[in-house]
Amino acid sequence: PVEAPRVWAVDLNVRDSSPHLAREAARRAARSVGKSRRIFLKVDSGGRGPIGALVEGVLEGAGARAIVIAPAHHCHSAVVVDGRIDHGGSVTGRHTDLTRLNPSGEGTRPPAFVIGRAIVLDGPDALARRIAKAIDDGATRVVIDADSDRCLASIASAWLRLDGVILAGSGGAT
Repeated sequence: PVEAPRVWAVDLNVRDSSPHLAREAARRAARSVGKSRRIFLKVDSGGRGPIGALVEGVLEGAGARAIVIAPAHHCHSAVVVDGRIDHGGSVTGRHTDLTRLNPSGEGTRPPAFVIGRAIVLDGPDALARRIAKAIDDGATRVVIDADSDRCLASIASAWLRLDGVILAGSGGAT
């Protein structure tokens, strides 16, 4: 008999918190999970809250190589196009450019690597290879475009082929 996967869920409840508090909460939670576990960071598909701080905190706490960011939730008209959250054809306001997540709101950091929809639709093997290459080339944040269940399934399946990589997404990726 195959044992069902065990899931440990932690509600950080930090959407309205400062970036500093969100980063600390994510770091502590990821550290408590341990390096041998897979981590899925639930973020808001609308781009609300301190997503950059959560991403940095979970990366620090888990000691992971990288994080894949794919918060599309097409059932709620939230898709990711060119690394930006798009709601029904109009890109939403502030905090939607996932390529430039900046936890402190100050300074600059290199943009995240973006993987377009065409590669996602090539299937999970091709996508996993592309993510791995981006990470091997130095990317620590990889944003993936998605606009359908097929895209989300490919992303989730590709993630399961990668070690030491966190997945951040909305409820649409679960």
